Amino acid sequence: MENKKQPTSEAEENDFFDNNLLSFVSKSSISSRIATVTPTGAPHISSTGFIHQDDRLYIPSLVDTKKIEHLQNNSSVAFEIDISESTVDNVSLRGIIVEGKANLLFEPSLFEDIISLYYQKYSISETDFRRNIMTTDNSLLIEVVPSRIKKI
Repeated sequence: MENKKQPTSEAEENDFFDNNLLSFVSKSSISSRIATVTPTGAPHISSTGFIHQDDRLYIPSLVDTKKIEHLQNNSSVAFEIDISESTVDNVSLRGIIVEGKANLLFEPSLFEDIISLYYQKYSISETDFRRNIMTTDNSLLIEVVPSRIKKI
């Protein structure tokens, strides 16, 4: 039996719940969107898929997109993950909003690992044309480091 560390303070309890919640929602997600900030301060929202790993969200993206252009100037993001209504720790849940900072990662080996998990998660088969769209030559990973997780 695995002996997991239990939270010892209210702050740790919130982090513990948030990390468990993010992990649960990541497996149960039905749709998700990332919000970035334009140079004029307006929000820009894009539908996207993601992988949750090591308390981070990873979003594969083509380099030549508006969201990447925005993130090069402002790393603030919000990420909404929808699920069908569920209950986690006795709380009714429809999804979460993750707020945080984004890092743009040009790391081919990590990209290959994440994109492989992405294809599995979203059932993109070996013969699906979408497998040829994102490559290490024209894509990168958006790494979202959460600072706040809100239940919706």
